[in-house]
Parts: sequence; structure tokens; C-alpha cells
Amino acid sequence: ADAGHKLEERISHEPLGVIANISAWNYPYFVGSNVFVPALISGNAVLYKPSEYATLTGMHIAEMFSEAGIPKDVLIP
Repeated sequence: ADAGHKLEERISHEPLGVIANISAWNYPYFVGSNVFVPALISGNAVLYKPSEYATLTGMHIAEMFSEAGIPKDVLIP
């Protein structure tokens, strides 16, 4: 590469719309939050489907986010 060229990198965080997340049963908090927290921070809505073996965890996650002020139509369990 030519040392005289000035390179520039840019990272932009733009919302994509609705992000779907199907969470695993064995680490429902980690696997779920690993996807929907960055999605929410970036301005997306999240359709979250917990594993059928972790439905109470999914309900608890939805309750926590509701108590934190996330609108019900932004994080949809």
C-alpha cells in the first residue's frame, strides 16, 4: 500500500427494524440478552421467543425490561 494514501474507517450504528431472537434453553439470559440488548441499543425492536424449556425466564426478561421503561411494543416476548 502507498504510505501517502490516507485511510479512513467508519462504523455506523443504524437501526435495521425488527430483530427476531429465538433463545436457547441452556443459557436463556445470556443467549437472549447477547442479541436483544445490542439490538435495542441500536434502535431496533425485538421479537423475542424463549425456549419452551425456559418460558418463565422469558417472562422474567420481559418483566425486567418493562420495569426499566422499554415500551411493550419494542421488546415483544
